[in-house]
This record gives sequence, C-alpha cells and structure tokens, in this order.
Amino acid sequence: YRTLPHNEGCNCTHCSINDFLCTPKMVNILNEITDLKLEKPTTIFANKYTSDCFLATHTDDGNGRLAFVLHLTKYWNACWGGLYMDHSDLNNIKTIIPSFNKLIIFKVGQHETPHSVSPVANDITHQRLSITGWYE
Repeated sequence: YRTLPHNEGCNCTHCSINDFLCTPKMVNILNEITDLKLEKPTTIFANKYTSDCFLATHTDDGNGRLAFVLHLTKYWNACWGGLYMDHSDLNNIKTIIPSFNKLIIFKVGQHETPHSVSPVANDITHQRLSITGWYE
C-alpha cells in the first residue's frame, strides 16, 4: 500500500520526513556517501506491508539514479517475511531484515540492483512500514 500526495502545508509525520529527505542537507549527505552528484529527489512515498503483501523482483530503472528505503518498523520479526532482498548476485542474494531507522540506498539504472520484498506471512497483525523514493 502506498501513500498518496498530501495537501501543501501538511505537517503529519510522513510529510515531515518527506520534507527532510528533500533538503539540500540530505542530498549533500547522499552525495558524500555515493559521489553521484545528485540534485534532488524525484518521488517519495510511504509503504505499508501487511499480511500476504510482497513486492516481486524488479529494478527501479527510470526513476532516478539512487533509490532508498527508510525502514520505520519497530520490533519486526524476520520469521514474518517482508524482508528486503537484493538479487544483484543470484549466487548470494542479500537479505536485510527491516528494523527501525535503517536506511538502505542503492544505485538505479541499467538493470542495477534487482530487488524484492519477500511475502509477509498470512495472519500477521504487525505492519512493515517504510518510506521509499529516488534521487536524480
């Protein structure tokens, strides 16, 4: 489930995080880490994964040059699924357990960094929350 754009001037938690991710300070931090000479975010939205939700393997080609996932879930159990999976090396698929305040960044373009989110187990009452987007 993805969020829809909010009204201008909204100061909910999602919009406050979005505002910070759009600041020159955040763009500069990402440039220091990646040396990609990024200018601005292209799209930012929140995600909610509940029972039986997943995201099939894909690349984010065409959305920007750097993608990010900011995990906001507290107390997630890996047994519940909802794991971020990096398929860049099919002989060694990297799995990241969502945990609160964990930021994942990865390059986008030319089929770089195929990734997925494993299915959340049936009847899980917890929600896997994150904010996702791209920078160009």
